[in-house]
Parts: sequence; C-alpha cells; structure tokens
Amino acid sequence: MKILIYEANAGFTSYTKPLVNAISNISDMSVSLMTSKNNRELEGISPCVNVLGELNDYKGNLKHGTFLWLVDRVLISWRNIVKRNCIVAKSDYDVILVEFTLPIIDRYYFGRMKKKSKVLLTVHDVIPPNRSRFWSMKSLKKLYNDADYLIVHSQENLQELKDNFQINEDKVTVIHHGVEHDKRVLNKHECRRQLKINEYENVILFYGGIRQQKGLDNLIQALYGVECTLIIAGALPHGESFEQYEQLIKRHNIKTLKIIEYVSDEMTDVVYGAADIVALPYKYFFSQSGVFMQAIQYRKLIVASNVSSFSSYVEKYKLGLVCRPNDIESLAAAIKEIIGNKVALYQKARFDVALKDNSWEASAEKHSAIINKVKDC
Repeated sequence: MKILIYEANAGFTSYTKPLVNAISNISDMSVSLMTSKNNRELEGISPCVNVLGELNDYKGNLKHGTFLWLVDRVLISWRNIVKRNCIVAKSDYDVILVEFTLPIIDRYYFGRMKKKSKVLLTVHDVIPPNRSRFWSMKSLKKLYNDADYLIVHSQENLQELKDNFQINEDKVTVIHHGVEHDKRVLNKHECRRQLKINEYENVILFYGGIRQQKGLDNLIQALYGVECTLIIAGALPHGESFEQYEQLIKRHNIKTLKIIEYVSDEMTDVVYGAADIVALPYKYFFSQSGVFMQAIQYRKLIVASNVSSFSSYVEKYKLGLVCRPNDIESLAAAIKEIIGNKVALYQKARFDVALKDNSWEASAEKHSAIINKVKDC
C-alpha cells in the first residue's frame, strides 16, 4: 500500500511527525511525506519514510495582513498545491492523506487528485479558529465534499461536520489526536530551578500559539488575587503584538514567565515539567487540541473551557476541571478549586488509561484500517 501524506504547514508537524512514524511501522504501508524544505522536525522522521521536502515556505519577515504578506501566502500556497497535484499525477499512490491545505485555493485543485488516488482529509479544525481570507464556509464545504473520506478527532467534531456542512457521517471516522505513551517527564524541581521558579509555587502553563480565541486575556484576569506563577510559552501570529496582554498582566499584578516565541522541544519539556496545571481557556473551538493531548502526555492536571471534546476527555479520565467558555468567574473558580485540591485530583487522574487509549500506535492502526477501507471502495 503506497501512501502520500501531504503537510503544507509546519504548524501541524507536531501531529504529522509521530503519526507518519507510527504508520510507517505497519508492515504493509509504504509511506511518503510531502512537506516543506525547511521543516525543522525532519530529522526526527523515521528512515522508513520517504521524505519529499519539496514544498516552499512562507516568508517569515513580512508583516501580518499586509499586501505583500497576502501575495506571498497565496502564491506559495498555489505553487505547493500545483506541485502536489503534479507529483500525484505522475505517481501510483493508492491513497493521499492531506493534513493541511488552504481551502480558498485548493477547492479548485483538491478533487483532481481523485483521478489517480483515493483522497483522505484530516479535518483538524472543522471551522478554523480565526477569520481569514484563506477560507470560507463555501470553500470548506467543497473540500469536505470532494474528499473520499474525512478524519476528525472527536465525536463533537463529527457532529459539527453534520450540523454545519451536512456531511454524511458514513464518510467520516473519529480518530483521536495521539500522545506518546512513554514520554519521559522531567523532574519538576529541576525544571523550576532552570526557570528560576520557587518549587512550592502554584504554576499554571498557557502553551501554544497565542491567538485571541484561546482566551489568554481571560486567563490573566481570572488569576487576579491567585498566588501562582503563570508561564506563557508560545508565538504570536506574524505582525501581532503582545502589548494587550502585557497591560493586563501589569494591571492585575500577575507573576509571569514569558517565552513569546517558537518553543523548542527541549524547552517544551521544561515548561510542562515545571507546571502543576495546564490552562486551555478557549472562547470557542471546533477541533481537538495538541496542547490538551500534550498535557495528558506530561501527566498534568487540566483546566479547560467546555468546548469541543475537552469536557468528555476531562470527565472520562478525571483530568481536572472544565469551566464555562468566555466566563472569567467560572474559570477563576475552577483554577482555585484545582489549586486547593491538586494532590487529591492528581491521585484520581487516570493518566495511564488515557495514554494507552490515545497512543500514536493506536491512532496509526485506525488510520491503517481507514486507508484500506478507502482504497477498496
């Protein structure tokens, strides 16, 4: 079975890399990965994977939202999509698995791949979290209809596909976002010593890309009067400023440690290792979160808004508490309750079960079953 996995956005590498490696370990799978030339994660790809590092990267020095920024993204995305289709047309792949693409452009090209191969699309965001010129409800629906089969990460996401796009659930399968079940968790005291944080401090981690929809502003306000250190680790979208959050931090006198940039794997281990609680105060969300799954991987208690599948995961595996979305008082109450009962809550948490149920190996086996099913349709 020959598979091409297409990933045109390095932001999904933390998902694609372990999945590609796990699928490549399945005996009848010959896996190629088409990704960007400068993908910094390529050295971690299994030697069993045929890496086609042929895609172009966006220019990182252009101000977000400017005309040149827009032209760059349109042009590079179009070139990558055309290059993908040319490779598919000249090859004999059985199945193409697309992890990310730009809907507003690819709606004109996506269906053409079906002349040579079956096409699977992973719907990481049923509806993308930010407004953008690069997607519309019409372009999303076109991609969802053109794909032979769709993969989502939770039952809630499946329901959103049905409700918002009238997609028949017969062409959709739920496959969880994976975790490393044997991830080595660093010593908390050593991590805090490295970050110069008191070992007895309550430490809350906000990790990942800093977007309005993720509710960092609400989290800062919810921590007013709470004895803790807030670690903020993640990059802003190109051209956006941290100033609005800086003002809230000063106004509410929140003790913070800020790493406002791309966070390396090594530093990711450290900030998760130092944390007691991982906060996901999202205002709205139509996907499954890699940050949420990493919290399980690092065995950390979670406080999350009741959006997408967060509540079902938290309740099933006793991972922490959920709060009402975009509700500062509800978020503050949940954080205070976890801090007051963190030892008991940690003892009740079913991390081992969650890690086993959601491993990358289990995800790869489910992908393999769907790939074989789609090929034979």
